[in-house]
Amino acid sequence: MTQLTEKDFAYIKSDLQNGRLSMSGMRLFLIGAFVFSLIMVGIALFWAMQAPFWDSIKPLFIVEAVLLAIQLLILLSSLTKNNVAQLMLSFSMIIFAYKMVLDPFILLFLMFVGYEVYDVYAPITFILMGLGILLHIYFIVNEFIYLKARKKKRKKKKETKISFVFVGFIFFIVSITGYAVRNNLFGDFETLFFLVIVFIIYFAVLYGAVDFIIAAYCLVRFPSFRINPPKQKHYRKHHDKKMINKRR
Repeated sequence: MTQLTEKDFAYIKSDLQNGRLSMSGMRLFLIGAFVFSLIMVGIALFWAMQAPFWDSIKPLFIVEAVLLAIQLLILLSSLTKNNVAQLMLSFSMIIFAYKMVLDPFILLFLMFVGYEVYDVYAPITFILMGLGILLHIYFIVNEFIYLKARKKKRKKKKETKISFVFVGFIFFIVSITGYAVRNNLFGDFETLFFLVIVFIIYFAVLYGAVDFIIAAYCLVRFPSFRINPPKQKHYRKHHDKKMINKRR
């Protein structure tokens, strides 16, 4: 990654300044993630409290309450425009994006147990979760290895990236449909429908979270990307000195 420079991440810099990765965009995402998680956890809590195993899963909901409180605290403490608040929002987007995609699985697995279909649905659920993680890691590694700032190469890479998402989505649809047919699951439409919705959100957010990670990396590595960048003369002198030391 040492070969990558600020110019390679010019597209991220514009997003950090005025786009969806700006401080207002980060807050908007975190607010949406907070509301989504609150709804998912709230419904799951209502479901879980009626289950005979409530006492065994109660600590999970205590942890969820603590995380939601932390998320709200971060939103309230990052209203000012400064570098610390920007970095805090950037890393919070990554953490709570992962939380956002995992929260629906609490309700989903409660449905599996409640409808007594856990043994039927759990295998395909874990397989698709694993597929999502592998694709997410692939996209992150691919972004750093093959990233080029020039428009032509960038466009080509984006097309490759989108094609992998399309292939993953087709694999997901085919897997779900084939599995449902083989196991006669279309009679249990409510659970199957929620499963499909959960995984659409899961893949979509993991795909989008790649840019969150790139943005956080740029904010840490390149001070000029921050909302209050250092003075150009001082930053250039420090940067040149750093590059000379590396060559040695």
